[in-house]
Amino acid sequence: MESKEAQNLSSRLEKFIKGSFRGIFDQKSTVELNNPFTVFGIKELEGTLRPIAMYIILDYIWTKVKQNLKKRLLIVDEAWYLMQYPDSATFLFSLAKRARKYYLGVTTITQDVEDFLATDQGKAIVTNSSIQILMKQSTAAIEKLSKVFHLSQGESRFLLSCGVGEGLFFAGQNHVAIRILASPEEHANITTNPQDILAQQIKDNEEKSSESKEKPAEKETLFALRTTANREDQVMDFVVSNVEKKKMDVWAVIRPHGMRGYVFIEAATRADAEQAAFNIPYARGILPKPVNYSEIDHMLEQVKIEKNIRKNDIVEIIAGPFKREQAKIARIDKQKEEVVVELLEAAIPIPITVKMDNVKVIRRDSESTEEEEERKEFTLPNQKKKVKEAEIPPEMDDEDEEQ
Repeated sequence: MESKEAQNLSSRLEKFIKGSFRGIFDQKSTVELNNPFTVFGIKELEGTLRPIAMYIILDYIWTKVKQNLKKRLLIVDEAWYLMQYPDSATFLFSLAKRARKYYLGVTTITQDVEDFLATDQGKAIVTNSSIQILMKQSTAAIEKLSKVFHLSQGESRFLLSCGVGEGLFFAGQNHVAIRILASPEEHANITTNPQDILAQQIKDNEEKSSESKEKPAEKETLFALRTTANREDQVMDFVVSNVEKKKMDVWAVIRPHGMRGYVFIEAATRADAEQAAFNIPYARGILPKPVNYSEIDHMLEQVKIEKNIRKNDIVEIIAGPFKREQAKIARIDKQKEEVVVELLEAAIPIPITVKMDNVKVIRRDSESTEEEEERKEFTLPNQKKKVKEAEIPPEMDDEDEEQ
């Protein structure tokens, strides 16, 4: 039969294995402490789970700290949770006492100092700290604090009457009154006052609504250029030539099929479109209002352009991590629209796969390797006769026999 102790232990562990707390502590931690600032938040956990979670987190941090010696700072907020149980209180005391040997600084924060000082471990942590800060205290706790921190009557009265952000700063035997002021940005991030949080939410909602009202419509960049009927192609050629000469911010010139008397210019501004069409024959001016893409979308058709890229071509990579590098085409995959290239300046030729759109041919060998192999095949001495005979049409062969 099972012992009473085993039954008691199983009933206590049941809620963590298949009960309401299942899925919280039954997995390996994947958190890494490589970031400059790591926060373990237990705000959403139930009150009974918080001491357990804090103990597990601190044990994990302590293990990582001992494995890798590095300058760190550990801040334990609401540390009084760990002071409720002897085991967790002893662990925190041991951590605070040994931390400096591993280049770790420990800061404990609690709202209720009296509960923190109720245990011997908590009292030892406070008294052995190199720096302490006491904020406003209640009359119930001031007598105990006066004994632990050796406060004078004036300092005790100050802690009872000080305002928000005011307190006493202890550094060794020196006591000094301080006032901590947060900037508006800091206050908005750290405040826990429900009134401040609600006011901030209302302000954020008002700013979002005003931004949505004041936000201008998306900048139209498509402009319609009126032309003489049946002269659209000529106008388009003139506009393209003008743009290339003057290096304008014009991205495209569109001539939709089936539409007479108009050419569309896609430019950064209206001034760029007008400059592109300035003093062009058969052009009658830019329309006052820009054109929405949806108005001509049904007239446009995507056409796949066949790129003239061959094996052994010297290309320049125009996009991606190897931009502006020169390379040699090693293989072409037309189905995937990809090419395999080898960088010319690389010490070891490593094949790199890039999209066809990301390369530009800058130099071409006279003949590809495949063409050279075909030429060699037709110039072999023992095959010359066969090639010549194959090139003579049958009709000519019959005529020679008759003659």
